[in-house]
Amino acid sequence: MLLKWSSVAELADDEYYHVHLERPPKTEGEQWYGDFIFTKGTELLLERSFLAPFHLAQEHGHAVVYWWVRVVRQTGVDENGKPTGMDIGEHSEKRTLILEPKP
Repeated sequence: MLLKWSSVAELADDEYYHVHLERPPKTEGEQWYGDFIFTKGTELLLERSFLAPFHLAQEHGHAVVYWWVRVVRQTGVDENGKPTGMDIGEHSEKRTLILEPKP
């Protein structure tokens, strides 16, 4: 799956696009799921392994996933090696993906 967005300007060395994806629960009591990627580019090819947790089981049908982008200044990495950052720009509009259930 390829996500694309418009550039806001040239990014500084410590600035990145923070691409956030979030799947709300389909049933009450189910957990929200979200993840993110930092990138310098204005498009992102999402790998199957990254998208796998967003897919729902066959009996739940398709998954609605929201995604948006914002510019952040990277401030470090967390205990899992994922980058951390501070927002320096507004969030883009929220966009929607519809994912088929897990096979």
